[in-house]
Amino acid sequence: MDLGRPHRRFLTGFLSGLLGGMLPLAVEAVFIERYIAHNPEAARAFATLPKGMSARVLCLVISPFYGALLGVALGFLSWLAGKLRPKPAA
Repeated sequence: MDLGRPHRRFLTGFLSGLLGGMLPLAVEAVFIERYIAHNPEAARAFATLPKGMSARVLCLVISPFYGALLGVALGFLSWLAGKLRPKPAA
């Protein structure tokens, strides 16, 4: 994937983790009513939210932070894998 651009290994991993972390929470926010109806554990957890706080807004606010955290972890692992991979023979 990044054979010609080893300096982009972290960026590729970070962006993949960011998307992979944000997308599920964004989908959950869109379908929050159905999610709560079919997931009693989540319904109990969302019931403990303070009055006036929407579960949908909470999911949308948390998603970039969760995605960034996952992105940093995946970016680091991508960078590390690139450092540990043997160099191709010329």
